[in-house]
Amino acid sequence: MDKTSKHFSEGQHYRREGSCFIWTRYINAKGYPVSGGGWANRRGLSILAYKSSWEEFNGKVPAGHTLDHKCRNRKCINVAHIECVPHYENVRRGNKTKITSEAVREILIDVADEVISAIIADKHGICQGQVRAIVRGLAWGNVHNDIRPAAIAARNYPMGKKRAQQLKEYSLTKR
Repeated sequence: MDKTSKHFSEGQHYRREGSCFIWTRYINAKGYPVSGGGWANRRGLSILAYKSSWEEFNGKVPAGHTLDHKCRNRKCINVAHIECVPHYENVRRGNKTKITSEAVREILIDVADEVISAIIADKHGICQGQVRAIVRGLAWGNVHNDIRPAAIAARNYPMGKKRAQQLKEYSLTKR
């Protein structure tokens, strides 16, 4: 159901564009709608309009979570388009994400095939720490869990001849 704060009125605060409610007042430097006035915050400070609207219907945003626009439109204040997600999930969904779920699957397959993380990181334009986070499920934990056990098993055994040779060749190319 489309809804927004009872304090916002169509025409005065927002306009409809499809199912989005586009904020027509002040937009901050990052492109997010800002509402001001005493009703929005007891101290009279300006706050994000979509956050104010979401919290009116759902309560406070839990610690470690953030609000994500499912419609990908930062100016939208329609509560139906806003989802409370862990911060890492919001970052993963963002437009600056370097890899896709298909790339994560490739990374896990490479790890299971004992390809060293330095080569995998170079191939995908990420750091080795990100490769380790993917293998451990700390990043992209919801993607392709069928491959992850084999990748973890490959990482837990002592370095085999294949990985040792790759590491030697890789270090020679980086000199």
